[in-house]
Amino acid sequence: MHTALTLDSSSGKALPRLRYQPKVDQLLQEGQVELKALACPINPIDLLVLKDMYPVKPKNLWDGDKIFGYDGVFEVVKSQASSLGEGDYVIPREHGFGTWRTHATTGARDLLKIPRIDPRAAAILKMGACPAYLLLEDIVPLKPGDWIIQNAGTSVIGQFLVQYAKMRNVHTVSVIRDRPDFASVKLRLENLGADLVISESDLHCGGCKALEGKNIVLGLDCVFGSSGEAIAKSLAAGGTYVIFGLLGGGSLNIGPDVLFFKGVTFRNFRLSKSLTMRSVKEVDALLVCLADHFAKGDVKLPELDAVQWSKVNDEAQARQLEKRLLEAVEKARRGDVGKKKIIFSFE
Repeated sequence: MHTALTLDSSSGKALPRLRYQPKVDQLLQEGQVELKALACPINPIDLLVLKDMYPVKPKNLWDGDKIFGYDGVFEVVKSQASSLGEGDYVIPREHGFGTWRTHATTGARDLLKIPRIDPRAAAILKMGACPAYLLLEDIVPLKPGDWIIQNAGTSVIGQFLVQYAKMRNVHTVSVIRDRPDFASVKLRLENLGADLVISESDLHCGGCKALEGKNIVLGLDCVFGSSGEAIAKSLAAGGTYVIFGLLGGGSLNIGPDVLFFKGVTFRNFRLSKSLTMRSVKEVDALLVCLADHFAKGDVKLPELDAVQWSKVNDEAQARQLEKRLLEAVEKARRGDVGKKKIIFSFE
């Protein structure tokens, strides 16, 4: 059967529910392809969509209900498009495609062909590897030897970022939340390329000794609130602070020492804006290049929490699958310390 997580419009709330129906062979139109899902993540953007707080709405429907999921990888199983053939791996070009489903039929123009890499890597290519790369590429001209600091160091973007920075000979400070297994997490991040790993309490201690003598030119904040304030205060004179997420919520209180005396520049980063600054060919080339990093072993896959999206043959199996998938969504919403990125892996 075909299955999908969609908006449960009957509940009056932005809640997902599992929809399923027997597989029906479709006659493809010229330029269309039939896809089967390989893997898709639960991203922060998906949680915002569930709350109806994201401006780009899901574009594909199942009996009138919106299909969730904005990132993922599919394999072409049938093709009436000259640009794509059976066995090709593809990712959606735009937000709102609806990746939380087992199958899809769409135009080849809506898809980007990528190398046949590990599906888990392909599923987080666009909204994991890509923003990490562009945060280093688009904000300030970084030179070998420069220092940058980021919070949420264990996030997928954070783990990718230290690897890309190492390729540039740029030094990184990764800030992570306090936890009992701090030492082992610190070692794992250092093995990926982080030069310095400190805790949030270290960052907030006021004049953190570990940061002394480091000319930190770029601060990357996806948490906001007090963590973002500490990131801004750690910057050198003339440094640049970038907000690209709001995982912690709250507000940012910046004093005159940062704004006036240090002259820190404040900017935001949105992946969609960064990509629109490039042509379609440039975006395609960038994503293929990032996929090649995985294929060549230059970039390691972050630790992920894989949840099996199994096949179903009847209603009982469908209800069991729905329970498992909704538990995964709820786990992603909680944001527990040490939580890994959750990714749906399809049979």
